[in-house]
Amino acid sequence: MQEQDFPALYRSADDLSLKSQQHFFLALSVHLVTLVVAAVLSIISVSHWSIAVAQLLAFLGALGCSIYLFAMRPDQLWYAGRAVAESIKTITWRYVSRAEPFQGDDASAHSEFRRTLKQIVKQNREVCQSLTRHLDGQQFTPVMEAMRGKGLAHLIHGGGRDWAAGIA
Repeated sequence: MQEQDFPALYRSADDLSLKSQQHFFLALSVHLVTLVVAAVLSIISVSHWSIAVAQLLAFLGALGCSIYLFAMRPDQLWYAGRAVAESIKTITWRYVSRAEPFQGDDASAHSEFRRTLKQIVKQNREVCQSLTRHLDGQQFTPVMEAMRGKGLAHLIHGGGRDWAAGIA
């Protein structure tokens, strides 16, 4: 399965996790660079006002990054978004392979899948409030339904490449 073949909620949580990871590493990089610049400027023994201003700006930049990292907590959104995405991915694989609790008929499996998605959202309210992308997409994609229709035996033995590609 490709990314677009998973439920829209998965794609939204995955995007949130990736963007939060990028924001975290960008802020952390800027923070470290400004601290190094401030340290280098502090050992320069030139008595000129521009050195003091540059050092002040470097410290203010580092302080700004520290405040951002503390207040916005992109690392927490990164981890929590990843956890939500992986939970949804797990239940999706259980759904398409007709594993418990989705082993019944399609109508009851749909109902149980929706209930499980709602439970994941309810348990992760803070993170799910930040999910904004792909929410208008499908929770049951055609590829999910096609894989479910083929059954687990076909996925493992007859269509092993599809199954292996999905879990790789």
